[in-house]
This record gives sequence, C-alpha cells and structure tokens, in this order.
Amino acid sequence: NASAIIDYPAVDEDAVVEINPNSSLINKFATYLGGNGNDKAKGVYVDEEGNIYVAMETDSTDIPTTPNAYQSKNNGGKDLFVAKYSADGELIYATYIGGSKTEMQKDIKVDSQGNVYLTGFGNSPDLHVTDNAFQKELPGAQAAFLVVLNPEGTDLVYSSYLGGDVVDRAWALAIDDNGSAYLQGITNSINFPVTPDAFH
Repeated sequence: NASAIIDYPAVDEDAVVEINPNSSLINKFATYLGGNGNDKAKGVYVDEEGNIYVAMETDSTDIPTTPNAYQSKNNGGKDLFVAKYSADGELIYATYIGGSKTEMQKDIKVDSQGNVYLTGFGNSPDLHVTDNAFQKELPGAQAAFLVVLNPEGTDLVYSSYLGGDVVDRAWALAIDDNGSAYLQGITNSINFPVTPDAFH
C-alpha cells in the first residue's frame, strides 16, 4: 500500500487517504487536515509500523492540535504543521512549529526512533532553536532550517538555522542510521558556512 496527500481546492484543505498501487481508494480511512486558511501538505512518510506522518505549511489559525503538542497555535504568517496518524487513521499527535513570519516546508524524514526531521526555509527571526543549534539566529533575509521533533510531538530534539547573509533555501533531506542529516538546497550567500576542507 502507499499513502498520498490530495488537494481539495473547494475548501483549500489537505486530505490524507490510503490508496493501492492501481490507484483505487481503499475503504480504510480518509480524513481532511486543515483549517481556516491555506494548507499545503508537501511531505508524507510511512514508518515500518504503518504510522503516517504528514508535514505541511499553513497560515490557518484553527487547526486542532493534540494535548501537550509542542506548539498549540500558529505564531504568525505560515507555520509548519506536523500530524502523525496510526495505520488505522487514529490521530496520534498534531502540532504547529514556527515563528512569527514564514516557514516553508520542503521535506520530511523519520528515523527508527520516531523522531521527525523537517527541512525548508523561512524568514522568521524567532524560529525556536535548541541550545545545540549550529546557528541560533536568522543569518540573513531568508535561511534554511533543520528541525527535529521528538517521537511524542511534544518537544524539539534539534532545531537550527543554516545560511549566510542573503537567501538560502533547503529543498531535500536525507538521514542515516546514526541520526545525521544531509541537506540539499541553494544559496545566494557568499558567506554561506563551509568546512575548512570544503571542495570549493
């Protein structure tokens, strides 16, 4: 089986459905995910237990979150939103993640422990970062970010900006068995941070 996110333009919400390889709808579960604004799901991940993780960007202010969610409301502009469903469609957790301006979600991965890795880019100067962040402050007009949400959806394991003094965007993400994250994207910053032995 595979999972997919389909847009429903009439109400401008996203939907989570399960389909089989020949694209016929399985009568297992289908649900909307969204609120009073524009909701755009850009990532879905299914783990070995069949749990479904949906990541999106949204400016909705009324999407229901679960008790003890990391962030229970939209902090302004577009925020990230993450929801985890069981294989049977039960909502396990749902939370916003974001600052006072805009976060754009581009990729999602989940490790074997259930930590959710999110990447994208944004211009919020107050995106929540962790004490071990590589960059704790927005370095330019727009920066990439890496956010890691814990398995319960209640706290951040890691969160950091990544960029220079102009515009930087992360598009794709991969993780390895050790929990290291690899980001791909673009930069317009001539002072983008590089390692001493960088190729160029």
